[in-house]
Order: sequence, then structure tokens, then C-alpha cells
Amino acid sequence: GADVTHSRARLRGDDAVTGNSIRLNFQRYVARTGTNVGLAAYRYSTRGYLTLNDAARAHDDAWGYSTRARQRYQVNFTQRLGARSSVYLSGGHVAYWDSTQRQNDFQLGFQSTLGRANYSLSAMRYRLGDGRQDTRYTFTFGVPLGRSPSAPRATTQVGHSGQGGKLQLGVAGALGESRALTYSATASRSAAESGSVDTYVAYQGGTVALNAGYSQAQRYRSLNLGAAGSVALHAGGINFGPAVGEGFVLVQAEGAEGAKVGYGDPIRVAGNGYALLPHVSPYRWNQIDLDPSGLPLEVELLQTSQRVAPTAGSIVRVAFTATRERTLFIDATDALGQPLPFAARVVDDNGQPMGAVGQGGVIQLRGANDSGALIVDP
Repeated sequence: GADVTHSRARLRGDDAVTGNSIRLNFQRYVARTGTNVGLAAYRYSTRGYLTLNDAARAHDDAWGYSTRARQRYQVNFTQRLGARSSVYLSGGHVAYWDSTQRQNDFQLGFQSTLGRANYSLSAMRYRLGDGRQDTRYTFTFGVPLGRSPSAPRATTQVGHSGQGGKLQLGVAGALGESRALTYSATASRSAAESGSVDTYVAYQGGTVALNAGYSQAQRYRSLNLGAAGSVALHAGGINFGPAVGEGFVLVQAEGAEGAKVGYGDPIRVAGNGYALLPHVSPYRWNQIDLDPSGLPLEVELLQTSQRVAPTAGSIVRVAFTATRERTLFIDATDALGQPLPFAARVVDDNGQPMGAVGQGGVIQLRGANDSGALIVDP
């Protein structure tokens, strides 16, 4: 593939700075051998080309204008080895305008599984902040602490670089049927510092997201608390939901209280018949689904899926129609105790059709009255 990007930026009241960037790239995946190769060559062909980050740095720091990349080359290679292992190589080279500095970063790694455990080895060559090159070697081993799907996972990581060695031990997991509660705890020790501890816990509910973290090292302690959510006031009432993006969907499904919206986040229709779906993609089709599982038998959704294509920043109301009728399952036989004939017509005492006999002689009756007679017409 190939593409050209044009930029135009006005810096500190000066004349507009314009430029172009040309990119060439190649991607290839060979399924038979499990080989994936990616090559990309970027050349910022003009001096005035600025990325969004370049322009932001230049507004805050005049020196940021001189650290713009002129050429960038990248390579990625992954090779599958058998059914459990793979090896990968990634690297890049960057040259800058107004600077003789060059940046070369490379990483070589191997990862595999051993039973229910996984491990990896990697070597990374990178540039430090003072311009010196360094190489870091890392070994990582992880194993679940139990056989249940919600069992926590323990991880050990050993690293060594020019700055010394580092040892890190951690455990992480999730609780609940939908894994709404996640937690992690990490302890590390390196040659540069005596030791540090980091803990984190987060809860993602249908109406709020909560998180808390605590870190402690030799010279500092920090505690972080966070909460995120949204409140929508509309003609149908007020609804609480997760933190919304630029646009969101207000799902209306009166009569289907408790129905699950979508199949990922734990979002359900509230008691007023509405729910907030926090994220949608603008200018493209978004499928909005209602999951009827768990609803009472007397509730029937006339449709369980709709598509909307909102504009950017819009709030869209998507209405689903639900009916609530008394539903009975009648296991009936004839006077001789034999099953009723399959597909026989069922009418009420006024001759109005009510359904038909199903498999095993069971009659499913929707909209049943509190009293009256049913007649099976074979």
C-alpha cells in the first residue's frame, strides 16, 4: 500500500507551516507456514510536515519543532513454531530533521506454553534518555493458581540490562460471572531501587466504573481513586449508565425491564424501560441487540436487533417493542389419557383461535384469560 498525508499548522501566530508525508508499506501472512511479515518505510519528504504531536510540542516548546522525524523504517516478523510456540522480531530506525541523532530499536523474542503455563524470552535494544544504547534481556513465566476459569494468574519476570537486574512478582485475576471485578498486585525489586509494591482493583458495572490503586516505593506513596459514569435526563425519566463517548444510544424497551443490551458489557434495561449504550461508531452501521434470555415468559420482544448509523456526537433513541401477555403451558390429554393430536387447532369458548397443539401434546397459550374453556378441534 501507499498513501500521502498533507499537514497544515499555524505555530505561535506565524505563517502556516505545510508539508507532506509519503508512506509505503507491505504486509504478508502465509497461513500454511504461520509466517507474518510486515515492512513499512516512511519518508517525511518535506521539512514542514508536522504530526499532531509535533504541532502540540511546538506550541509548548520551541525546541519541539526540531525533533521531527524525517525518515522512519519499521519491520515486523512473526513465525509460528509448532502448535504452541512462536518467535518474533521487530525493529525500527528513525532519523530527524536538524539533528544528526539516529534512533535504532530492535526486539527479538520467543514465546511458548508448557501445559497450562506460558513463558517468554526477549532481548530489546533501545536508546536511553542520555543518548546511550542499552540492551534489556527479559524472562517471563506465568501460571494459573487453580483450574477454574476465574482462578488468578501468577507471573514472574526477571530482567537484566546495563542498569542492573530487576525481579518482579505479580498476581492478577477477575471475579464474577462477567468478570466485572478485576484485581492485580505486583512487587518488584531492582538495582536502581530497593523495592516497590503496586496494587490495583477495578469494578465495571452496568451503571458505574470504580477503580482504586495503591503504590509504595522507597521515596513515595500514592493512592488513586476513580469513578466514572453518566446520567441522562430525557422525556422517559432519568437513567444512569457507564461513562459515554462522543455519542451514545438511548435504548427504549418498555415492558422488557431487565433485558440485557448487547452481549459484552453488563448493561440492562432499567425499571423505566430505558438503557444507556455508551459507545457507537459514527457514520457506520451499529447493531443494537437485546438479549431476551432471563425475561419472564409473558414478555415477548417483537424484534431483538436493530441497526443505526449515527452522526458524530449524536444521541440516538432506538425503540424496541415488547408485549406482555399471560403465557400458559398446558400438558393435556384426551378423555382416554392419550396425547392430543399434533398441530390440532385450539379455540376458546367463543370460537376465537388461540393456537395449536405442540409436540408431546403441550399447548402454549399466549394471552390467556383468567377463566374460560379451551376447545381442541382435531
